Amino acid sequence: MVNEVSKLIYNAIVKYHAVYLPDVGTISVVRRPAVIGSKNELIPPRFDIEYSLDNRGKSLIDIISEEVTVDEKRAEEIYSRWLDKAREGSVVSVDRVGTLSNKSFVADSELLNALNISSQPIFIPRKRTLAPLFAVLAIIVVGVICAGGWWIYNNKPEVVPVEIIAEETVIPVDETTLTDAVEQPEIEITPVEEITEVVIADWRENGDIRHWVVVGSYSTTENAERAISDILTRLPESQCDYFKLGSMYAVAVFGSEDIEECQEYKKEHTKDFPQSWVYTPKRFR
Repeated sequence: MVNEVSKLIYNAIVKYHAVYLPDVGTISVVRRPAVIGSKNELIPPRFDIEYSLDNRGKSLIDIISEEVTVDEKRAEEIYSRWLDKAREGSVVSVDRVGTLSNKSFVADSELLNALNISSQPIFIPRKRTLAPLFAVLAIIVVGVICAGGWWIYNNKPEVVPVEIIAEETVIPVDETTLTDAVEQPEIEITPVEEITEVVIADWRENGDIRHWVVVGSYSTTENAERAISDILTRLPESQCDYFKLGSMYAVAVFGSEDIEECQEYKKEHTKDFPQSWVYTPKRFR
């Protein structure tokens, strides 16, 4: 499963030029311009891999859902299981793509070689009488290198057999195993003598919640807490919580006893949480 999902990431980088890994960040392709080095050397332009914490590029969960032909929830489970195996502490390794360690990404040489035909410097002679001729030749060579690089850059890579991923990663979920009730944590509220600004009600204090807006499910509490930390970094005013959902831990950003309020919240925050869905325990349906 790890290798198959890694191939999907490799394909997505070449096809879409960027891919977003939830709970990790974005891996994208950037173009470095040609430069004149020392000793009259022309260093041709090249393509490199860049990592950022931003949420940009197509989500790997969407890609899994499309390639394997499964629903969004199953795709999240596949991605979560892959991330658990690919991550060791603060290091995330993606075969044929690179390694992320402490927010520093080192691209795999195989991917860089596929994006760049040649990165060897071109020597430009100093003779003045031949300078115009060699300048023209240098421009032609750089043009050919750029054209070849773009051809490889936009050439569709190998297609991962989706049957293998579906058989190895998709596990039917028995709804009877889902937790019907979620125990709400007791929150100690400190009295405030004087309120000088508008206070947003905390939905987590509602003891009669029947529906939750879930943005992701994770196999461990550590992963769920890490996902909440990432959300609060992007959206400090968010109110997050997680609860046991079958064999996973679901991260919720809103909850209410009225399902219409949850649906409205999901609609208003589509840009912030494009993967969100409304979960209702079986006993409240």
